[in-house]
Amino acid sequence: MAQGMKDVSGDGQVLKKVVTQGFGPLVSEGSMVRVHYNAYLEYCDEPYDSSWLRNKEQQFTLGQGKVWLACTIQGPHLKGYVR
Repeated sequence: MAQGMKDVSGDGQVLKKVVTQGFGPLVSEGSMVRVHYNAYLEYCDEPYDSSWLRNKEQQFTLGQGKVWLACTIQGPHLKGYVR
């Protein structure tokens, strides 16, 4: 699964795959964001968590530490719309 994904944590622990590139400036800390995601463990075909399957976006403010680590690490790399 890691093939073709970008390392956003610097140690290979958090990877992302951009399906549709965003536009505009990077989202800054303190911004309210809404995201849809699928979270996978390496070598697993089914996500262990998915906002898509729940049909409900996750909403949070960047930099408050109230979401799982992957969102905290990924947040500063988001643009206006990424899929």
